[in-house]
Amino acid sequence: MKSPAPLRTRVLFWFILGLLSVFFAEVLSGSSPFAFFVPEGYLIIFPLYTLHILVLSYIVFRWGRAVIETLFPAGMLLGMYEAYITKVLWYPPNVNFPKIGGVSLFSFPVLVLFWHPIMSFIIPVFLGENLLTSSQESFEGLHPWMATILLDRKRATRYLVIFSILGGLAVGAQVKNILFSFLSPFLSGLFVYLFILLWRITVGTKYTMRELLPQKKGFIILLISLLILYVVLGAGMRPQYLPGLQFQVTIWLIYALIILMLALNLKVSRIKMNAVKKENIRFKVSVRWLLFGIVILSCIASLSASIRQINWLFLVSIFIAGSALGIILLSYSVTYFITRPKSNSRAMGA
Repeated sequence: MKSPAPLRTRVLFWFILGLLSVFFAEVLSGSSPFAFFVPEGYLIIFPLYTLHILVLSYIVFRWGRAVIETLFPAGMLLGMYEAYITKVLWYPPNVNFPKIGGVSLFSFPVLVLFWHPIMSFIIPVFLGENLLTSSQESFEGLHPWMATILLDRKRATRYLVIFSILGGLAVGAQVKNILFSFLSPFLSGLFVYLFILLWRITVGTKYTMRELLPQKKGFIILLISLLILYVVLGAGMRPQYLPGLQFQVTIWLIYALIILMLALNLKVSRIKMNAVKKENIRFKVSVRWLLFGIVILSCIASLSASIRQINWLFLVSIFIAGSALGIILLSYSVTYFITRPKSNSRAMGA
């Protein structure tokens, strides 16, 4: 890790990174539409996501390289909080769906393969680095077809609009109230946007992601805080839904497989550290386009809430498409360590 930025600067960066995670995870899902404006948001939701994204980002950047194949399993670990904290992986509210080993076949693909890895972790890390820092490791770690989309201005704009529309459909279908469906993403998005502007004006992009992430001592403190939060929230949230040991074993096995995959991919990413570089390519996210996306998102959310008869179809379609994307990224992560290079010299010659 490079020399860290001043602590005050790093704390502001951590705060914005947490805001991004909460916005994409909770606001866009409609689970906590006004997470930034209620006490629960800062007592429970914000600490939970901020601690996760900082601890997992440290692990990825400190022990490996920020490629999709390391970011995705790290994000899966974030999604696993839906087991011992919310118990949703075992007993999703208002959903009667088949289970394997006690784990819901609805909750697991939607939350652990899609929503949390992509929305709660990968997108916030990507935006945080490419909006607020001078580095672009997460961009360099994209697959060529992903980078091609982002580097083509017209295609990037088209996909931003599509993403904003899908996000708006999801918010409206969950919140259902027309006014609140508009205000939730608009006010929350504007709140995050203003902090990003504050950073760009006062700090700029002179630090790298590695210089802004916690150092070793900070990581240990954050990790301990996260573990304490697991115990406190796990004991206080839906304790009656904690299943017997025979169903907890399934979760333990899933945890073990994800951690093993992450560890193997981090090791491979270190070998490939300099093997693949997008030389002479600089990619930066436009702050103005964020505001454009927020406006589209809010308007579509309000429209979605007004179509109550069919808006549940929006959610189902998004969950199916998102889970399919998650399976694709999972396949990338699995094949990454299977097809690992034999040595540094071979990787460098690839």
